[in-house]
Amino acid sequence: MRVVSYYRDVDDRSKYHFLDWIEKIGEALPLELGDAKLVKLSGLNYNIEDDEYDIAYCPIFYFPNKRPNCFVYAFLSDYRGYEDRVKDWIEKVKPDLLCMLQQLPSDLIDFAGKHGCRVELLPWFVVNRHEENQDERNIHVMCSGCIDENYPFRKKIFNHLSSDKKHNVVLSCSGEFGRYRLSNDEYRSAIRRTRYYASGGIFDSLMPPKYFEVANYGCCLLSPILPYMERCGFIHNDTYISIESTDDIDKWIDTDACIKIGKAAQEMVQEKHSVKTRARQIIDLYNELNRSSQ
Repeated sequence: MRVVSYYRDVDDRSKYHFLDWIEKIGEALPLELGDAKLVKLSGLNYNIEDDEYDIAYCPIFYFPNKRPNCFVYAFLSDYRGYEDRVKDWIEKVKPDLLCMLQQLPSDLIDFAGKHGCRVELLPWFVVNRHEENQDERNIHVMCSGCIDENYPFRKKIFNHLSSDKKHNVVLSCSGEFGRYRLSNDEYRSAIRRTRYYASGGIFDSLMPPKYFEVANYGCCLLSPILPYMERCGFIHNDTYISIESTDDIDKWIDTDACIKIGKAAQEMVQEKHSVKTRARQIIDLYNELNRSSQ
């Protein structure tokens, strides 16, 4: 399979708290799909110079001078406030497949379908497998990431845990995206030693990539029930623990439920949401859509 990936690089990865999904989507996934050429973009517009490919990854909101002459796919995360820009991009680029990372809005499915684009839920994925020892976890609970107006429940968690003087709590949150207390290396080190990871969704309604990251490290996620969690394999009391308020954190923090649930979540994510699994799903859709167009 001949693959080309036109992708945007992260300007300063030190700010992202291991939030490297842009790199995973632009680099790791195309390399898993086949013989891939990686092209880093430096601006919102770019040139298609070589069309000798079977599959092309084109990032949302970035515009090629012409549509690649092959199967085109893209990924889309939360896009509240950018609805018109998404539709404009679909109209102009005309992708064959739009992979949604955490939702399936019916209006977008209908709009994309009118432009020959299939929309599928293909959520966040992990590249490396982690096998941390559950016995070495000495951090009771951790919360990290942005706590601006887009993360209201996570902010409540941060405020609640800030007053906990009894447990070993690690907090690395900020109201300004990218300005966190822990470096990326410190973040990874903490995640490996964390029993429970408490968080809320984007807009309190969409799964963030952190849910998949922490599960890959064997942490037990504490989170409100969010749309598509169950469909993605996050089952209450099996692969995560659902909470309705910050007081619920206190009910679990001293228990060992995290050991079994964290391990189950790790196995689930590494099976259902690995880069190999995601690549296989895209190739299956590529084959299906090519057959239907013939």
